[in-house]
Amino acid sequence: MTIKEKYKDLLSRNADVELKGKNQLYTSMNGHMYSQTNKAGQLELRLSKEDDAEFMQRYDSEPFKSYGAFMRGYVVVPDSVLKDHAEIDKYLKKSMEYIKTLEPK
Repeated sequence: MTIKEKYKDLLSRNADVELKGKNQLYTSMNGHMYSQTNKAGQLELRLSKEDDAEFMQRYDSEPFKSYGAFMRGYVVVPDSVLKDHAEIDKYLKKSMEYIKTLEPK
């Protein structure tokens, strides 16, 4: 399965999520992106500071880097987490909940 297929599968299990984008897929709410794929075949999630730190430590993950710069608040989701439906669903929900706390753009 490609990252796009895995991402679509993840989102299909979460009724409140709308997939956006054509080549680079993403989700957003109130003008804020909270998950996305990239050309390198990775999935990133935007998490709160607390969830971000916990996720990176627990899964030995790293911050998402785009065009040479780190995107604050985004973590790269390792394949092992992406394969664990319960775990990735939990973090997608945490990402959505965090975005709801931000002021709409």
